[in-house]
Amino acid sequence: MIKVTNELLEIQYTDLLQLIVLEHPGDVKVLLDQKGNAHSFSKIEAPKRAISDRFSTSLPELLQQDGKSFLFDSSVETANGSRSITLEFAKPSEAKQAKLFLTAKNSYWLDYTFGKFNEQFGVYYNTFQKKQLKTAGEESTQWSKDQNIPLSVYLRTGGEWKLVEQIPTIGPLAFRDLVVPIDLGNFKEEKVVLKLETGFIFWEIDRAGMDFSENIQMTEVVLEPSFAIDEKGEDVTELLRKADQQYLIQPEVGNEVIVSFKYKPENHTGSATAFLKNRGYYTYIRDYKGLPQFAELQKFKESGRFSRFSEEQYRKFLEEDMFDFALTYAN
Repeated sequence: MIKVTNELLEIQYTDLLQLIVLEHPGDVKVLLDQKGNAHSFSKIEAPKRAISDRFSTSLPELLQQDGKSFLFDSSVETANGSRSITLEFAKPSEAKQAKLFLTAKNSYWLDYTFGKFNEQFGVYYNTFQKKQLKTAGEESTQWSKDQNIPLSVYLRTGGEWKLVEQIPTIGPLAFRDLVVPIDLGNFKEEKVVLKLETGFIFWEIDRAGMDFSENIQMTEVVLEPSFAIDEKGEDVTELLRKADQQYLIQPEVGNEVIVSFKYKPENHTGSATAFLKNRGYYTYIRDYKGLPQFAELQKFKESGRFSRFSEEQYRKFLEEDMFDFALTYAN
């Protein structure tokens, strides 16, 4: 049984909810990658070295899940506004694959920056948001990539950086464990060197590690909701069983739905790990004032402009905070 709630000033539209259950031995950890493929972890190794902006950085913040995160907040500026960290791992000679393990989330600062960006639309914002819903998904995704909003994972091979994967935003509310599979079939180097890159304080990394073990056999079970009841006691099960654009709509903070699934393991005595699969979208509830700043907004068509905007807002935030502190101290 799970609860899906609206906790933010937004309208949530949910089209599908499923549970993906992986049955596996109890001594391994399992995750699903972006494509829905299952991966097992039996020995997660820490990086031997971490380099941020050409300088070695301390490893403790990346060695364990303890809430002490790497923030991509270096003061060293880059041409496209991005920040990065490079991780080095010792590669076993026989390894043909690797699985990057990350405990990560988006920062609350990214949400703050989006808020400052959206403020520039003024009274035009709601019209803009409606137009965005009709914009092709590929166009919005490309803009996000151009602004360094995803977490990009690169592998160094032959002296060059090769893009392995770009992880889209996952929200700031909680850390999530993520896996990025890396093919080492034709990889000839002794060390696996990765670069994690994103915009200024867009992501937080609590842990990074690598597993070179082969994936074990697992059984996958897909569960549909057996019943779903909202906060008014209404049965909304059919809205969540299929991806048919018949949405469960949660327009207010406090809206919730309790969803139950029936699972009975057959001939399995090990562990089972469940993953929530959902489809849908959300729109912000905002009431911005003032005229739209179209001249400023046009600048965000340039690659990297959003990340540089994040830096500008961060410096402004610090200056205002220090000014308020100085006034308080003076009084």
